[in-house]
Amino acid sequence: MNITERISEYLKTAKDSTIYYTVAEYNRLLESQLNLKREGHWSTWRKLYKDIGIYASSICEERGIPVDDIQNKEFGRINKYQERILAEVIFGKSFREFFPNYSEYLNNQFPISPRIRGLQ
Repeated sequence: MNITERISEYLKTAKDSTIYYTVAEYNRLLESQLNLKREGHWSTWRKLYKDIGIYASSICEERGIPVDDIQNKEFGRINKYQERILAEVIFGKSFREFFPNYSEYLNNQFPISPRIRGLQ
C-alpha cells in the first residue's frame, strides 16, 4: 500500500474521531500508524507545531469544539485537539493556503487527501 492509500485508509476512521492529542502526540501517531518519519531540524518542527495549534484552535473556536489542555514541563500548558481536527489541519489544503511557507514540505510529507468532512 502506498502513502496515499495509507492516508486514505487512516482518514476513514480519523474523520469521526473525538480522541484528543497534542500536536506532538498526533505527529507520533502518524509516524507509527502511517510509517512516516519527520524530516528537518527540530526547530522547524517546533514552529510548525505551534502554527498547527493556532490553526486548530481557530477551527475549534469557530465550530464550538472544546479544546483540552495539559501541563508541559517545557512550555507550560499546551492544548489538545480532537483527532478529526488535527487530521483536517494536516491533510487539508486550507492550512497550506493559510501558511504557504509550509506547503511544499507538507505536500511532500503528507499529500492532500480526498475530501473528508470539514476539509476545504
